[in-house]
Amino acid sequence: MMRKMFVVAAALLIAFASNAMAASRIAIGEVTAVDKDKNTVTVKTDKEGDKTCVVDPNTYIKSSDDKPASLADVKVGSKVSTKYEIAGGKCDFFSIKIIK
Repeated sequence: MMRKMFVVAAALLIAFASNAMAASRIAIGEVTAVDKDKNTVTVKTDKEGDKTCVVDPNTYIKSSDDKPASLADVKVGSKVSTKYEIAGGKCDFFSIKIIK
């Protein structure tokens, strides 16, 4: 009985730790690369250096005039505000807002 409770507690701890590690983050910086074949964007930030993350179909991209945009609208040299998460060693964008 004690062993079963320990296994359940360990499983819950791992589940909660995984969720905590996958918490969303915000980064503001300049786009230094856009790879349309790999669907990735690299953003250079002051605090975290370069962040290369995946842009998937669920990534919300907004233009500087607050209209919906696409990966084609994200250009090298643009200033952006991003929301992303890193989980399982992979970085995924939730949103990209083009500032200018």
